Amino acid sequence: MPIDPTLFILPVAVLATVVNTGEVSNYWLALQARLVSFFEWFGELGIFCGRLARAVFVPPYEIREIIRQMDVIGAKSLPLVALAWLWFDNWRLGLRATLVGAAASALGTSWRYIRATGA
Repeated sequence: MPIDPTLFILPVAVLATVVNTGEVSNYWLALQARLVSFFEWFGELGIFCGRLARAVFVPPYEIREIIRQMDVIGAKSLPLVALAWLWFDNWRLGLRATLVGAAASALGTSWRYIRATGA
C-alpha cells in the first residue's frame, strides 16, 4: 500500500514554522493549534451545509427570487463564458493543427522510408 505524500504536508508546515521562529519547545502547541483549526474549519463547513439543507426545505419558498437571481447571474457571466469558449476553441484548433502536422510529418517520413527500402 503506497503512502500518501499529503500526510506529510501538515507536519512539515508546522515544523517549518517552528524552526523559522526558533521555538522548538512550542512545537506541540503549534501542531495542536493547527490541528484544532483544521477540524474547526470542517466543523464550520458542516454546520453551514446543515443550515443550507434546512433552509432549502423550510417554507417560505421564494421561487421567483431564485429565478430572478439565476437570470442576473447568467447575464453577468455570459461574457466570461464566451471568452472561455473562444480560448478553448482556439486552443482546440491549434492542438488539432499541431497533431495533424505531426501526423503528416510522421506519415511523410514513413512513406519516404517505405519508398527508399522498397518494402
